Amino acid sequence: MEPTQRPLHTHTGILLLDVYFEKVDKPTMAHGIEIRAPIVDTQPAAYTLGLPSAYKYRGREKKRIMHRALRGVLPGAVLDRPKTGLGVPMRHWLRTLLSG
Repeated sequence: MEPTQRPLHTHTGILLLDVYFEKVDKPTMAHGIEIRAPIVDTQPAAYTLGLPSAYKYRGREKKRIMHRALRGVLPGAVLDRPKTGLGVPMRHWLRTLLSG
């Protein structure tokens, strides 16, 4: 196994299943919300884990094979934009909903 692959195997085998899924699953179930984790099917996951690192990233560019496969399917504005998190509209809440 390539040295660069070890963290990916650790992340997928331990953190993803035991930590991240649990952190999402418990609070959503507590509030009756159904959440689906994307691309968790074992066959695609096993296939991508077996790919050489060059297909997965180069420098700071990550998810190379996915981006190349989806080029022409998704707009470039979607594929090329920086990663963003799910923001919480705290300022809006404080100014409107919670101001009483």
